[in-house]
Amino acid sequence: MLIVGLLLQASVAAEDGFEVIRSAHDCVFEARAKSHPGGAALRATCHWVDVEPEAMGRLVTNYKDYTDWLWPLAECTVVETEPERTLVYQRQQIMTLADREVLLWMTQRQNGTNTRVDWSAANDKPLEVSPGAIRTPKNTGFWLIDAHPEGGSHVKHEVAVNAGGAAIPEFLLNWLRYKGFISIIKDVRKHARQKK
Repeated sequence: MLIVGLLLQASVAAEDGFEVIRSAHDCVFEARAKSHPGGAALRATCHWVDVEPEAMGRLVTNYKDYTDWLWPLAECTVVETEPERTLVYQRQQIMTLADREVLLWMTQRQNGTNTRVDWSAANDKPLEVSPGAIRTPKNTGFWLIDAHPEGGSHVKHEVAVNAGGAAIPEFLLNWLRYKGFISIIKDVRKHARQKK
């Protein structure tokens, strides 16, 4: 029943260019093609009965600890804090690819069990990248967490990235898009369960 409900939500959402690619780990995973006006993106919509929304909210709002549960991140540092947003530096290491570095403007809103974290590349800020690394020109997305009416958490995560640099081989890109993204979501759930 859970997966059927999530699939119905996904079919309604398909109007924005996303198509269901897989259901796993109590989530529906969707992808949007690069040819879409909004560009390529990935999305997961989940109902996790074993994760409290408050625990999930604590996980995604603690930026400096993202390296604990987001495996591509080798470094995540808060650079600057403003009243409405936070500037965060991230360095990703994925297999044999050149490291990707980015500055992100991140915002968070919390209201009871509802948490939303949004981010986008802070291209207005200078970033001196490490030797051999590439600055990621596009990295946008969000985490949206709330209590699910049937218990646990309703979790929605969307991300759109242009990694920059030379074209990534198609086989690796497909692995990152599908298996890599699903693996990240699975790890997030595991860490959120431990945050009780």
